[in-house]
This record gives sequence, structure tokens and C-alpha cells, in this order.
Amino acid sequence: MQSSSNYSLAVAVWNAINVILTFVQDLYKRTVILTVRVRPVYIPYVAIPRGIKQRRISQRGQSMVEACLLFPWFVFLFVGAVDAGFDLYALIGVQSAARIAVLYTSSSSSTANASATACSLVLQDLNYMPNIYNQVTSCSALPLEVTATGPTTDQFGNSYSTVSVTYQTVSLIPIPGVLAAQFTITRTAQMQLRS
Repeated sequence: MQSSSNYSLAVAVWNAINVILTFVQDLYKRTVILTVRVRPVYIPYVAIPRGIKQRRISQRGQSMVEACLLFPWFVFLFVGAVDAGFDLYALIGVQSAARIAVLYTSSSSSTANASATACSLVLQDLNYMPNIYNQVTSCSALPLEVTATGPTTDQFGNSYSTVSVTYQTVSLIPIPGVLAAQFTITRTAQMQLRS
């Protein structure tokens, strides 16, 4: 009984699909025929009255005034987008550098507080930043500070290594109330010791 109802349902769906496809094909054929039968309409040249022509010239001046009023806002939005791009790029880079450094320091308990090696790994990862590239060689003062601490033990007896990376962005154009000229980003990563 159930198999016959499934079969009749499948047949009904198949018939509905065929009806829809036939309708779409018929509609397409009619559209093609209609577009083939359409002929272009030729409008003879009509002289533009003097008042309409002067109105168009004054509208050009109005458009120029509107463009001059909106141009500073477009510049403002462009500068804000560039500033936000630099800041978000730095935020992602600092988080990535902290993860790379803690991946090394969590390899054993002897490397858990190796700040010098963590510093060199962070410098390699953040070397593309504009105020670090070929300028910063240590991680003890801003624009870059790296601190590796560990091993610390939690209440369950698991040992962890923690790396904190602090980066100060380049000074850009501030947008009052929205974006400051310079940000200090701090990201901390913690990972359980592997051995």
C-alpha cells in the first residue's frame, strides 16, 4: 500500500515538473517571437525650447555645488577605511605572532619562559609592520614588547606557558570620536606544555 502511494506521489511530482518546464519553454518562445517582431520607433528631431536648455545648464551648476559639498565627506570616509584597515591588520598580526610564540614556548618546561626566543619569533612574524621593519631588534620597549612566563600550574595539575605581545601601531590620521591616531594592542596566548 505504501509503495503505491510513493509511486503515485513520484508521478504527481514528475507531472508537475513537466508542466512547469513546458510553461517556461512556451514563455521563452513567445518572448523570442515578441522581441523579433518589435520594430524601432523613430522620433523626429524636435528643437529644445530655450527655457529647458537654461534649466539644464543651471542643473549642472547645482551638481557641481553638491559634489563640492560631499567631497570632504568622501575623503573622510576613505581615510577612515584606510586607518581601520591598518589597525585591523595589526590586530590580526599581533594575535598570530602571540600564537606562534606560545607554540614554541609550550614545547617543554625549559622553554616555557624563553622570552628571547619568543621575541625573535614575534619579530619574524611582525617584520612586515611599518614601524618594525628593519627598525626594531629587541622586545623590551614599545612599539613591541614580548613577555613569556611559565610554567604555571592550574588546579588540575596541568602546566601552561603564556606569551603576551604588546604592539603600538603607527600614528595615522585620527577621526575624532571614532578612531584614535595610535593604538596599543595587547594579545595573550596560553598553551598547555606538551612535555
